[in-house]
Amino acid sequence: MTFYEVVKNGRSTISLDLISQNGLSYLQSPPLVKMGFVEHAFMTRMGGTAGVAATDLDLSCNYQEKLSPLDVNWEKLAECFSLKPSDFVTLRQVHQDRILVLADVSEASDRENCRLAALAEGEEGYDAVVTNRPGLALAIRTADCVPLLLADPVKRVVGAVHAGWRGAALGLPAKTVDAFCALFGSNPADMIALLGPAIGPCCYQVDRVVFDAFPGDSLNKPFFSPQNREKWQLDLSRLIAAELAARGIKRDNIDCSFLCTSCCRDMFFSHRASGGESGRQLSFIRLNVHQSPSRPAPFDAVKSSQARRANHEE
Repeated sequence: MTFYEVVKNGRSTISLDLISQNGLSYLQSPPLVKMGFVEHAFMTRMGGTAGVAATDLDLSCNYQEKLSPLDVNWEKLAECFSLKPSDFVTLRQVHQDRILVLADVSEASDRENCRLAALAEGEEGYDAVVTNRPGLALAIRTADCVPLLLADPVKRVVGAVHAGWRGAALGLPAKTVDAFCALFGSNPADMIALLGPAIGPCCYQVDRVVFDAFPGDSLNKPFFSPQNREKWQLDLSRLIAAELAARGIKRDNIDCSFLCTSCCRDMFFSHRASGGESGRQLSFIRLNVHQSPSRPAPFDAVKSSQARRANHEE
């Protein structure tokens, strides 16, 4: 099923805009764009030059200064947002709960960006990164897992989280909110959470290993729909949204695409749908270097989503 069929059939509540720019396509949250203090995007697989298909924007490998066929994709991505490939900080994602914190010390140079990138790709691995440093594009690669972007417009802090079932079971999304609060003085009530395209409950069947990884008294159990004694359909995006709400982020400040990467294979990479042979799409968030000192307008994901659905129905 294509992205457009999913939308037409009402299988997704979309509150993100699909943007086409410089040959690339990506999703953005209009309320967060309006606030003006960050740049962000959930990239699709479309518009690239290398990957499983010749037109894929596969970003599964790091930029290697023109040594890799995927470097052209990195250059196209950077050009689209008037950045350099070295502005992106990617992680060696390991499905655990380690969080990399990059504190603001000075305006980043190319050399410093390379140092931070090497740190993020360190042997131990990380699945979340947080910074109050303007100019760094914190990036997450996914092909079914949930890409989670976090922002605090008051303390001017952003984060990116790679949230698969293992990370969710370890409480990584909630722990990242805790890092905002402990290290930067954030109030969860001020924070914004965006959950990008990921595998949906329509396609995500899991076994007892996954089910038992979550505590028996957890608020997460309602998001497992039993199929038989050993199989469940997991709604990972809503599970993570519930974890974030339980941590104090207002429900009106949690925005989720609910687009299924397995259903929309024309638009997104899907590890499960492709049998494990898949590229990776990138999601990123970046504090703008030149920020307005005034407090941004309130974020209202619910109002934006309702207005968008009304326009669609018309």
